[in-house]
Amino acid sequence: MTEVRVRATVEARGLDVDLQVANGETVALLGANGAGKSTVLSVIAGLLTPDTGRVELGTRVLTDTDARVQVPTHKRRVGLLAQEPALFPHLSVRDNVAFGPTSRRMKDARARTEQWLAAVDAVHLAGRKPGQLSGGQQQRVALARALAGEPELMLLDEPLAALDVSVAEDLRHLLARRLEGRTTVIVTHDLLDVLTLADRVITLDGGGVVEDGPAHEVLAAPRSDFTARLAGLNLLPGTLAERAEGTARVRVGPWTVTGTDRLADQPGVGTAVAALIQPAALAIHHRTDDDPPGGSPRNALPARVIDLSATPSGVRVRATADGDAPTVAADITAAAAADLGLAPGADIWLTVKAQEVAVHPARR
Repeated sequence: MTEVRVRATVEARGLDVDLQVANGETVALLGANGAGKSTVLSVIAGLLTPDTGRVELGTRVLTDTDARVQVPTHKRRVGLLAQEPALFPHLSVRDNVAFGPTSRRMKDARARTEQWLAAVDAVHLAGRKPGQLSGGQQQRVALARALAGEPELMLLDEPLAALDVSVAEDLRHLLARRLEGRTTVIVTHDLLDVLTLADRVITLDGGGVVEDGPAHEVLAAPRSDFTARLAGLNLLPGTLAERAEGTARVRVGPWTVTGTDRLADQPGVGTAVAALIQPAALAIHHRTDDDPPGGSPRNALPARVIDLSATPSGVRVRATADGDAPTVAADITAAAAADLGLAPGADIWLTVKAQEVAVHPARR
């Protein structure tokens, strides 16, 4: 069983994590820049020794600061595929792929090399040098090189980020096929990577784990701002004010938001919760006084426009309010934006029906 367990602190980078990956599971490691994702990969790969901690891969201890154990990177049986393929420039494609099996003195090194060249559709490139390949071709070869040595764990650090969209899509499907059943950790900022590759999501913030759960559950009801933005949702963190008849009222800075009660347990008033809203569910009205617009929406939030940007279907308006209110995105049609004549600094009402708001626990 190739399970991974990481408990580590790296003081200089503010990292303090305790996480694990089950045998054969692919975990997407998410978080904003500086959250600690690449540091976690470096600790697992042996490129960085934590100040305190322990890394276990299956029954093997790769790092143990108490026992002064630090297995060298090349002996960890860990494959790494990064944004830059880092192929050996002086070796042919075939020799790059053969590097792992040969260095491990595998008896079937030649057959394994040819097998992985075929698996990534690179047989016709076997005699070329990396400098003669496109970016997508180089990543295919880098994947074959990483897998040919039969690593017990694969680490992917944004391997598709530098590729064109069409090339990235092809390689994403290749990864889905070749990584199936392999214990894998992938760092990504791309929702498609999560949807296509991940079984589970772990989100880091400030060097610690703030979210951990099945990918489909996390994306449907994110609890962190980063994951909510990735999933295209507004996350409004606040405290529970009231629960009644299937609805919950949440205090969010200067706002009070009413939504559908999705709180599984019985939290008390003042408990940290979060309201989730689709940007398309929000409507915008001019605000000239303190009287909210009429109509059926139970939520009318006074706000001020921050900026506007074009989307494929219209205009995205970002707005917030004085105090501790979060930034909220509302998607409206181009015609509605033109009719409203919105501009940064404009005072508006954000309105949304209670049934379009889902209230969840703040942490998973």
